[in-house]
Amino acid sequence: MAGGVAPRFIGKSRVRRLCAVCRRMPGYETLPLRMHRRLRVVVRGYSLPIFDMSRSLSDQPTRLSQLSELQNELAAASVRSIFVVADAVAFRESGAADFVQRIAASHAQVTLFQDFQANPQLEDAVHAASAFANSDADVIVAVGGGSAIDIAKLARSIATDNTLAFQQIRGTQSWQPDGRPFWAVPTTSGSGSEATQFAVVYAQGQKYSLSHPGLRANLVVLDAELTMSCPPRLTASCGLDALCQAVESMWSNQATEDSVIDAEQALRLAFSSLRQAVHAPNKQVRQAMIEAAHLAGRAIQVSKTTAPHALSYYLTSQFGIPHGFAVATNLVRCLSFNAEVSEQNLNEDRGLTHVRQQIQRIVEACGAATLTEAAERLNSLIVDVGGQTSIVGWDISNDQIPAIAASVNVQRLQNNPRKATSADLIRLLSD
Repeated sequence: MAGGVAPRFIGKSRVRRLCAVCRRMPGYETLPLRMHRRLRVVVRGYSLPIFDMSRSLSDQPTRLSQLSELQNELAAASVRSIFVVADAVAFRESGAADFVQRIAASHAQVTLFQDFQANPQLEDAVHAASAFANSDADVIVAVGGGSAIDIAKLARSIATDNTLAFQQIRGTQSWQPDGRPFWAVPTTSGSGSEATQFAVVYAQGQKYSLSHPGLRANLVVLDAELTMSCPPRLTASCGLDALCQAVESMWSNQATEDSVIDAEQALRLAFSSLRQAVHAPNKQVRQAMIEAAHLAGRAIQVSKTTAPHALSYYLTSQFGIPHGFAVATNLVRCLSFNAEVSEQNLNEDRGLTHVRQQIQRIVEACGAATLTEAAERLNSLIVDVGGQTSIVGWDISNDQIPAIAASVNVQRLQNNPRKATSADLIRLLSD
């Protein structure tokens, strides 16, 4: 290297330790993904990427930043037939329908499946599985929010018979994702489902979650233009889901330092952009939110979700509260609850100090100096975008609290850094 000492390139084993230095660089949290991919920083003589947001140390799907780039992928893969799972409104309003029509006219046969509702029901998933099985498609593409992406995941995984499919989601029958490529094109900024190996489905009033590495998308398109038509209330609900996932991932007892880096970046982006994305959106904040959602999805792929999600499913299934709003209802209550963790109720092998450090990172990511300030900032954001910070705000009687506490998703609650008894949950919901 002329004029100086050539930088030394280091292996992956050193990246995690140095990322803490990188995070403190001014402006780091506001850099778009493409800059993280290219930028290099020299730390004590070592040259390394700040953090590759398109590829973490674990395997990540191919990422495209514009829907138009999908045309090249179709040509490269010699795709002749496509099965598209699409949210009808988002498909039309986002402009994705026009693109798919052009593909159908010039490249490949397209089978379109749109017969499903939000919060996917098993019957819808079985219909999708039947349609996919009969399509002879080379690739399955999901266009829409988390529901569309989950239906696509389920379509390539479960049986075409209702009884057998129900046994599969309950875990009493085996299942295996279809091996054909799965591409995800989110039109909302919320679930991050395009980055995870999970699929959610409801059956007989219960929420079930499937998990398999083969459910992850092989390719994702993160094009902010596709989210520009997303209405304010949907933007708010989806954005709160991403924000909550980021917070929960940071304190989860399953988190790694790499997943926390993703979650912390997601929280900073969502906290600083969601209010404007709801009330005065532009391309910049829409881009920030779609990146936040994707990063939060990547984070929960590792860490899973915790108490706020565990308490949310009953609010959605029984009272019709949109998922993101339902999760956010108890987010700050859970933040305060976890901050009061003690040795007696600790649910984190890394110890009490670790939990407190993670809580402090959440506080700082919200631009606050204290837990009280962070709680106020989060509550203000939730209310400003149309959410509520108690079940009473949703006109749910306190008489329902025991039922909500009893319905808690135990699997999600196990990831929480503080143990929670039924009495704890009743107090948390009552405060």
